[in-house]
Amino acid sequence: MNNPHLYRRFNLLRLGGIPPAKPVGGFVVGVPTKDVRTFQTENPTVAIDGVFLKLVSVEEFDEVKRRLQIPLGTDLKYQQSRYQANAETIKGNATFEWRNGNKYWIEPKGYNNPL
Repeated sequence: MNNPHLYRRFNLLRLGGIPPAKPVGGFVVGVPTKDVRTFQTENPTVAIDGVFLKLVSVEEFDEVKRRLQIPLGTDLKYQQSRYQANAETIKGNATFEWRNGNKYWIEPKGYNNPL
């Protein structure tokens, strides 16, 4: 196994108001490769977006929101995209690491390119 983590970018969009939804921040998450592979083996019909949604807990999403200063309870849409680079090489040290080994790089402005 070459890379100990698989990465995914999440763009957080605030719902409500006048469309389109407004980006309010985002993050890149690195989930241990073994966790992703185990989940995919046990749940072969779940698409990759669903895999990452299941492997990032509500508490982890709440910590991201706290660090982005987004009030809990804000109605958000999570837009995912591939992140093929090694975030540790490209972005440096993670903003924080969760006890399950997931690593997070906070992007206060989000990723504004179309997905």
